[in-house]
Amino acid sequence: MKRVAPLPPPSYYEASIAPKRPPRARLRGEVEVDVAICGGGISGISTALHLVERGLRVAVLEAGTVGSGASGRSGGQILNGFSASQPALEARYGLYKAQQLYALSLEAVHLVRDRVARHSIACDFMEGAITLALKPRHLTEFRAEAARMAEHYGQSNLEVWGLDQTRAAVHSPLYCGGLYDPTGCHLHPLNYTLGLARAAEAAGAMIYEESRVTAWASGTRPMLATAEGRVHAKEVVFCGNAYLGRLVKDLWPLIMPVASCIIATEPLGDRLETCLSRPLSACDANIVLDYFRPTGDGRLLFGGLANYSGREPRDIIKALRPRLQRAFPQIADAKIEFGWGGLIDITPRREPQMGQLEQGVWFAHGYSGHGLALATLSGALLAEGICDRSDRLALLESLPRPAFPGGRFRTAALVAGMLAMRLKDAL
Repeated sequence: MKRVAPLPPPSYYEASIAPKRPPRARLRGEVEVDVAICGGGISGISTALHLVERGLRVAVLEAGTVGSGASGRSGGQILNGFSASQPALEARYGLYKAQQLYALSLEAVHLVRDRVARHSIACDFMEGAITLALKPRHLTEFRAEAARMAEHYGQSNLEVWGLDQTRAAVHSPLYCGGLYDPTGCHLHPLNYTLGLARAAEAAGAMIYEESRVTAWASGTRPMLATAEGRVHAKEVVFCGNAYLGRLVKDLWPLIMPVASCIIATEPLGDRLETCLSRPLSACDANIVLDYFRPTGDGRLLFGGLANYSGREPRDIIKALRPRLQRAFPQIADAKIEFGWGGLIDITPRREPQMGQLEQGVWFAHGYSGHGLALATLSGALLAEGICDRSDRLALLESLPRPAFPGGRFRTAALVAGMLAMRLKDAL
């Protein structure tokens, strides 16, 4: 029996779904389609939507409910670029290829905006993102980044904010400056995922919930099997990311599940403006970072505690509350109504991986913290690859796919690496 990661407990997003989830059936019996997809998060649903728009018959199998994994549990940030920095990509592949990859990431952000507008998805969409400086050296790095992005990538709208401008928007004693990106944005990720699912079903996709894939086959007649049924297809796509576990033996070594946690305050009313004068999505400039943003109903979400062990604290609220109080002492007494965690997947190079694994078998994973935008884009690129030749997918397929070193001991090595990163953040 293949080991598959368990699904985590509900979140604030689950408590604020609108409109309510429609009932969806489990897979029972035999189904025949053109493409069978494992995973009902953004990657899988976006792939299904793009495929049915091209006229293909598609079935999605989700182990829990749509968006119950990373897609519906994230911070909700929509960010340009990859987790790997542009200088790192330039060093690996040269400037021209790094520019091509960055252009894809911008397309990913635009695609999210387009889908929200086209399908009228009510998901508390808000504009603006900022990375916050904790130390003067961060501001020096921001100035260099803004200059590089303007010179080499044509992005001249990044703004380096000093202390006064930053504290006029983010009322915290911690931060001494910021790098503001007006093209960044944020939203309610679960309502966004569910909105994509409604659009896919309206176009003809079949989505089965509580239908964990337990076995699969490739070859002349690819197949996904659950405990109660099978889907036969011409092509199969794996979009389980960190929750796929070891179901696909060739994918498991390429990614590492990382736990991240979030808390949500009670609705703050006017007190929210004592923290944020603008509805920005924010994170600090540390490698092991904290992040926060407002919600549509006036709460403050605050996340962090990323760790490579894949384990969450026993009491997420107790663990994260002091970090929130340090950033925003003015709401130290605010009630914390929700605390939850989930898994994201990272790759050794912090670059997304997607493409064809073998004939008739496709995958997408490894967004490394940039999943909301890149997962949406992966659906478009995989659909192009399945239906036609895709130069854009070929660009990502050309990236190396190194495995994490250490085999079954890799987690211990990465935990040690995270301790080293925390020490670097402290300098």
